[in-house]
Amino acid sequence: MATSHPSKTPSLKKLDTLRFSRRVLFLLMALLSIDPLWAQTPSLMKGVNLSHWLTYDGRQPITERDMTMIKAHGFDHIRIPFNPQNLGWMLDAPQLKPLPFERLDAAIRLGIKTGLNIIIDFHPEEALKQQIEEDPTVRGNFIAAWAQIAKHYASWPEQRLAFEPLNEPQFWNSDNPEGWISLRDDILKSIRKHDLKHLVLLSGFHGGGLEGLLQTPPSEDPLILYTFHYYDPQLLTHLGATWEPYSSNVNSMFSGLRYPSDQNRDENILLNDNGNNNRSLVNRALFDYEAQNWGYARVLKDIQRVATWAAAHQVPVICNEFGIARIAIEQKTRAAWLHDVSTALESQQMGWTVWDYADVFGISALTKNQRLTADGVEVPMNGQPPHRQFIEEDLIALIKSRATATTPAQKLEPPPQ
Repeated sequence: MATSHPSKTPSLKKLDTLRFSRRVLFLLMALLSIDPLWAQTPSLMKGVNLSHWLTYDGRQPITERDMTMIKAHGFDHIRIPFNPQNLGWMLDAPQLKPLPFERLDAAIRLGIKTGLNIIIDFHPEEALKQQIEEDPTVRGNFIAAWAQIAKHYASWPEQRLAFEPLNEPQFWNSDNPEGWISLRDDILKSIRKHDLKHLVLLSGFHGGGLEGLLQTPPSEDPLILYTFHYYDPQLLTHLGATWEPYSSNVNSMFSGLRYPSDQNRDENILLNDNGNNNRSLVNRALFDYEAQNWGYARVLKDIQRVATWAAAHQVPVICNEFGIARIAIEQKTRAAWLHDVSTALESQQMGWTVWDYADVFGISALTKNQRLTADGVEVPMNGQPPHRQFIEEDLIALIKSRATATTPAQKLEPPPQ
């Protein structure tokens, strides 16, 4: 049976695999630290995604208090997803106009002020992303937008800021990554015309997941950090999700699933009306979940596949999204899964950025002046400044020890005013 805690003695074969992966990756990290290009890149080891701030309807505004709390509890970076349309960037216009940067600048400055390193993540809605991939005009405007972004931030401190050109590239209509590679390379050319110093984060195709990364060859650019997102098993991490495809499949039919899977019991599973009408579908999903023996060893096996790819190509990798929704899962299960994924990543010397800070997958909760949205998420009430605190079990699962909840002060180089 799988266990949620990595202290269980592994087999000698597993130990050899772990030791080999660690030796290779320690050597890789040592080599990268010697490279003067990499010496000035930001530390991105433990971070938080600030979703629903500059994306979607912006229902989770972030304050300096939030940033200070994140830093004080042992995180070294934040990822700021931004929807270009929310910033007034019209990529579907016949010709791209000069971009307004005020809101994005303010967000970055706030993070730097509180001692956090920043990933800015170009995070369009799916419809715009499809246009970027398929419409020549929108694609051209997207590439031109990255030229403007790179030029605007070229003088900002490269040890504090990194670029992520496109969240979860799709290209679902192809079984090979050629379409994404072509777009990726055009973006990089556009960026490097104006900026040779800032770190760029790139994922694979097919939604930025593990499988897409493993099928995508690295770029020749020497200053790339490769990324992947991890939400497996999605029956667990997206249970009760109110958006498609989950709202129309088995994820919408029950609650109470437990992790690790050997802790699952029939009495924990609560079927709703839809689940009662589709018992055979629910039973099949539960059987598959338990048969895959989800626990630390199963998660580690996935992460080691990425580590092997990274070692083969001699490139660094970060998991900059992983998370578990808090809609239909008890807190103990959430914390166990967050612990195991972050521990597996750290065992392979990979940085991580949990999804997310304050929304559906949030590891923090509002303490006052809150209301519930239609999907059951707490949001600040009547435009009042949010007052949040970390969910203790989630924080301990991720940071592991409260002894690491403070970091030494460092001299910060301010961004241009």
